[in-house]
Amino acid sequence: MITSRLRLLLAVLLLTGLQAGAQVSTYLFVQDSTTYSPINGTVIGDSLTDDQYFVDTASPLGGPLTSGPGIPIGFTFGYAAGNCDVFGISANGWIGIGSGSVNLSNTAPYFPLSTTAGGNIIAGFARNLAAQDGSRLEYATLGTAPDRVLVVQWTNYRKRGNVGDVFNFQIRLYEGSNNIEFVYGQNSCNINSSFVQVGMIGGNSNDFNVRASLGGGGWTGTVSGVLNSATVTLNQSELPPDGLVFRFGAPPPCTAPPVAGNASASAVSVCPNNFVTVTLQNFSSGPGQSYQWESSTDNLNWSPIVGAISTAWNQTLLATTWFRCVLTCDGQSAASTAAMVELNEPTLCYCTTNLGGNCDPGSYGFIDLVKITGTPLINDNSGCTGTIGLYYTDYPDTGNYTATLLAGSSYTLTVRSSFNANESVWIDWDRNGTFDVTEWYDLSRSATPNVADSVTITVPGWIIPGRTKMRVRNRLASAPNSAIDACTQMASGETEDYTLTLEDPTRLHPTATAQLLTVFPNPARDVLFVQLPEQVFTGILSVTDLSGRMLLSNAIRRKGDGLYHLNLGDLPDGWYILHLQSSYEHRVSRFARIRE
Repeated sequence: MITSRLRLLLAVLLLTGLQAGAQVSTYLFVQDSTTYSPINGTVIGDSLTDDQYFVDTASPLGGPLTSGPGIPIGFTFGYAAGNCDVFGISANGWIGIGSGSVNLSNTAPYFPLSTTAGGNIIAGFARNLAAQDGSRLEYATLGTAPDRVLVVQWTNYRKRGNVGDVFNFQIRLYEGSNNIEFVYGQNSCNINSSFVQVGMIGGNSNDFNVRASLGGGGWTGTVSGVLNSATVTLNQSELPPDGLVFRFGAPPPCTAPPVAGNASASAVSVCPNNFVTVTLQNFSSGPGQSYQWESSTDNLNWSPIVGAISTAWNQTLLATTWFRCVLTCDGQSAASTAAMVELNEPTLCYCTTNLGGNCDPGSYGFIDLVKITGTPLINDNSGCTGTIGLYYTDYPDTGNYTATLLAGSSYTLTVRSSFNANESVWIDWDRNGTFDVTEWYDLSRSATPNVADSVTITVPGWIIPGRTKMRVRNRLASAPNSAIDACTQMASGETEDYTLTLEDPTRLHPTATAQLLTVFPNPARDVLFVQLPEQVFTGILSVTDLSGRMLLSNAIRRKGDGLYHLNLGDLPDGWYILHLQSSYEHRVSRFARIRE
């Protein structure tokens, strides 16, 4: 027969298991008051304790080691680290918890919540503290299952190097509810004002729950800290009153099946390789719930995004993409409604405002000829085409204003200016909607008026077929017009844009030339994940730089779900083109490697 006591115990144990792994940022804060009740526990350290860590019961005086087997909590405590059973103590007013062992190493040991790495830290009164005559540091696990509580207590501590301080406080961890309390006794501070950190941090620096002072409100008027570096003021008039309680309540567990809500995107359309952020809205939450973002290019076939396991995600786009998030609780899953982000055509993405210039009659001069030999593009005797004050012209994609260029082919580009000009041209070969410095052609730094200048352009073999832009700019010869000046505001000359069509006649299936290869993460650090198309079982996967030079080439064979792991080896940081050549098609993708 199951007694009511046993039912209660089972319910508490179930709740504890579900709450393990809760984000500490979701804990609810309540301020309360009580009678401060000192404990008589296991004493560690002594009156000379200063900066010691206590991570092993075999070393009661502590030491400099920040990791060890830990001190038993006495029960299982659910936290961001999962189900924890041990803890360690820093004499500086804080503890860390873990499972099987503890690691208290920290980038900011006196203000541990400011760490850049997280670390599952709970700080009741964290700063540079030290013991003095009459000080005690001790711990005890009180009560009986399922209502036990771990108490860690500092008695008569002081700011290091100070006299006249008396700080008494406890950190309490509660079995079952997984609540955390900071309880303060009688405290006094000398004339030296300071700050302390109060709160907790989870497994990373973005998961925190800290208290902060607000305009002299003292310890009874704190607010939630916006940054993990937030502090509470400590001086003679701003002290925690005797019996003050700061309680952080663990949130209730997730409910199954979860309410998945809807995905929302930061933009309805973006330019190629620009970031978009998707967030989850109107969803249920709670400890034990997991999140997995998925993407699709047709809103029918979905693929999980590696590493996208929180309520928000951002990435660059290579095609129009739908995003949704799959929520799972207690083995039951639900998918949010999807958000579509459209990929703008590159020709809509260039800088076209605040370009400046001046080609008015009687002033500097203008671009009078743009020509690509072997194509229809011949814009001769064009004069100053920009209106007064606006010296930018975007020519239509028709007639003698446009050209079709073939991958791997070379052409002669000719420009003529009506004055002594500095002439530059950019062609957006990678069709990313920007004129990169690697896409710049230097025609002349000091062109002779009304004399044409020419340069040979070679279309890279890796181009993605489609429409792109060419920009021609000139300005006074004494002024800069270099690779970085495609969007610079100028005081002379003019700017002309032309639409070009890039084609690759070597493609096996011309109807598939615009298809892109799905890769992630982008940018990548050491490994690039490549999702092979369903029909591809064997092929050649290669990497070229933006000039078309081959850098890597691997023969591949499909395994499992077709997710190929490409080790980037010694490739330096920068932009690259990934090619997949199979008997079915040739797919490409542009990606960046960034290791720092």
